[in-house]
Amino acid sequence: MAQKISWLDFLGINYRANVWLNGKKIADAKDVAGTFETFEFDVSKALRPGKANALAVEISAPEKNDLGITWVDWNPTPPDKNLGIWKEVFLQDERRCVAA
Repeated sequence: MAQKISWLDFLGINYRANVWLNGKKIADAKDVAGTFETFEFDVSKALRPGKANALAVEISAPEKNDLGITWVDWNPTPPDKNLGIWKEVFLQDERRCVAA
């Protein structure tokens, strides 16, 4: 039997993020961390097909000991440390076979 799986894709986040969909936490900043990293989450259980959905993303800058692109001697550090969503965010559906 095939089960429909929905994926939420971020093509660029800098640096840490907590992600909620319809009030359900789907990703934690402990796991979503990196400089301009891409992430993909299975949101099948939180998504409400055919209805309004609410996505909330809390993003924080790299901290002092995080490995990030934050400062070079010839260029001052930007006040926001380049934090944020950098590329597209989208949903995609995929059919996968699930063993019974």
